[in-house]
Amino acid sequence: MTHTYFHAKSSARIWGGQPEDYLPVHDWLDATKRVFCDFRHRALRHHSEGIFVAEELFGTTIANSVGKRVPVRYIGEQHVLEDSGRIPTVKDWLDEMELEDWMGSPRTNTTDTYGHAIRSAEQHGGAPEDYLPVHRWFDETRRVSCDPRHKMLRHHAEGIFACEERLGALIVNAEGGRVAVRTIAERHVRLECGRVPAAEEYLKLIRRRGWMARATKIRHGGHGVRRGE
Repeated sequence: MTHTYFHAKSSARIWGGQPEDYLPVHDWLDATKRVFCDFRHRALRHHSEGIFVAEELFGTTIANSVGKRVPVRYIGEQHVLEDSGRIPTVKDWLDEMELEDWMGSPRTNTTDTYGHAIRSAEQHGGAPEDYLPVHRWFDETRRVSCDPRHKMLRHHAEGIFACEERLGALIVNAEGGRVAVRTIAERHVRLECGRVPAAEEYLKLIRRRGWMARATKIRHGGHGVRRGE
């Protein structure tokens, strides 16, 4: 589908209510178009991991305008199915990405999460624990791949702003110091990648495959959604 409104109309057709009830979820999934106007932008959120992140952000369910509660996960699955014909994993996307030296070694990471927090405390004061939420947010993508290509999801300029949106503009450390989340995040990414890349730099390295843009009509499938026949 070419616009989030059409995804939202599809949601309203399946679960009732108005398209506007579902737009926040669909807008979030497709917001990555603003950083890369190519279907490979979907690598950032159009996968099983992205659907669960949407659930974390919007809650387990939303209430539509007729009072029906609809699982956010179902809405995310509907969106991804309509765009790709299936729900890929992050690994499906990463397997199509070329590995570049600036991403880091396939065998080691630049430093561990707590090591980043120690560096932040040394620079800004307070305790390492004060900074762990920021560093954990970036490094939790290691759970989907031990390969440094996991950094595609958050280790870039757009990820830094997403971190700030998620955790707030400032943290207050144990000494009462106020530290900009963006400053902590930028240092994290620079230490991991040697610089702050744009998300586009990762996405351009993904080989185009048909499944990435295989539009599919879906229908209601009992509790959830499934491909149309």
